Amino acid sequence: MAKYKKKRVRELQHDRFRDTTMGFFDRLGGLLEGKGRTILYALGGVILADTASSKRWENNDRPLLAEAFKAAGVEADIQNAQGDKAKFATLADQMLSGGANVLLIVNLDSPTSAAVIAKAKAQGVPVVDYD
Repeated sequence: MAKYKKKRVRELQHDRFRDTTMGFFDRLGGLLEGKGRTILYALGGVILADTASSKRWENNDRPLLAEAFKAAGVEADIQNAQGDKAKFATLADQMLSGGANVLLIVNLDSPTSAAVIAKAKAQGVPVVDYD
């Protein structure tokens, strides 16, 4: 019975995560179209924090995000900074220069994330900082 409950809890978490992510893409599309910017090609950049602090980033978030992006018809570039602030900034720069329409990031520290958010904002790219 306990095994069933754990499985059901994981399924509910998966459904909630997927629904939240899909809702985000719906709102993002509406926001950009409201500004006269139709998305013909969407690319989402995701920067995960590391694998040392939690296995969740790779074991749960990566596959769930990939599934949500695919269901939304959005190409995704999902990377892991492995706790390295310089790598985090480099990944963000590469995603922004590669045409990302949105960034989802997991905060490594406030100054590093603030710099990424400022760069993205300057380019009109929305950022979601989630945990």
